[in-house]
Amino acid sequence: MSYYRKTIVPNIEAHYENLSAVEKNIADFFISNEEDMDFSSRHISSMLYVSEASLSRFAKKCGYKGYREFVFKYKESFGEKDHQITGQMREVFDSYQELLNKSYNLADSVFTVLSRHIVYYFLSSLITEIHVNIGHRYTFRI
Repeated sequence: MSYYRKTIVPNIEAHYENLSAVEKNIADFFISNEEDMDFSSRHISSMLYVSEASLSRFAKKCGYKGYREFVFKYKESFGEKDHQITGQMREVFDSYQELLNKSYNLADSVFTVLSRHIVYYFLSSLITEIHVNIGHRYTFRI
């Protein structure tokens, strides 16, 4: 397995289940691709039979600002070969990198869920407070 597979591919894999069918098709291409080629949005979109906007949405869902940044990182990873690190050390570093990417994505998901719960709790407390205050003002005595 080439080194570039361990730099950007785990990031794609971590977001894979949140992708649409078209975006999964794009992800499958970038996960399995092993050759350095023309990664322009026009070329890749015509090759995969998807729109250029789909490439942009895919890149954003993977945590990049857009398709250009995604491709820059993807192409950059083709040249990242450190000849001093080989064998088992590379496997250890690659495993740590993969764990880091997945951990960041998991932490991001947890943060999103927690922030939603905090908002719901705040709003429900506010509604309860308003209901109690209105109830005290308009009590009827018979």
